Amino acid sequence: MKNYLGLMLLLIIQLFFLYLGNIATLSKTEKKGYNNSLFLKVSGLSVFFLEKRVIYKLITVLIYLVFFTTLALSYFDGIEFSFLKDLLIKTDFAIIPVLIIVNYIYSRK
Repeated sequence: MKNYLGLMLLLIIQLFFLYLGNIATLSKTEKKGYNNSLFLKVSGLSVFFLEKRVIYKLITVLIYLVFFTTLALSYFDGIEFSFLKDLLIKTDFAIIPVLIIVNYIYSRK
């Protein structure tokens, strides 16, 4: 229960990098997805309207899956989930460099 603020901050940082990557690739390649609503762009869900962005779709699903699983496990402050919770939080932190690398690769194409 005490990790909610940190988890929300991590989610916001991850969605920010996802948003930057989506905007960078959309502005270069697919103009039709560029006109989606601001909520879809910021939440990362606008990537599901694109055909070729499989990596961004997988990263978006991973971000939300890890976030909600960590949130659900942090509700239970039991000892039996401590290893899994630590693993999920480390995965949460590892997503950010992956997003930066993927954004760099896609922006160079």
